[in-house]
Amino acid sequence: MNALNAIAVMVDRGLGVSLVPDWSKPWPEGLRLARLALPEESVPRRIGVIWSRASVRLRLVTVLLQESIAESA
Repeated sequence: MNALNAIAVMVDRGLGVSLVPDWSKPWPEGLRLARLALPEESVPRRIGVIWSRASVRLRLVTVLLQESIAESA
């Protein structure tokens, strides 16, 4: 599951705990959640990217990849 709002609601309902990226507002209102920062020396999250080579958005994908590489350098 990757919908952060849905994950937050499920945690609020007592269906478990989750480690999610820190995301900016708006958050779902009325949830009773604890927000804890991870230590600075925590391991970065690794992600992958897949896309269709026939995508009309290929230029945007290329820019995203270039920016991601520049940010990690």
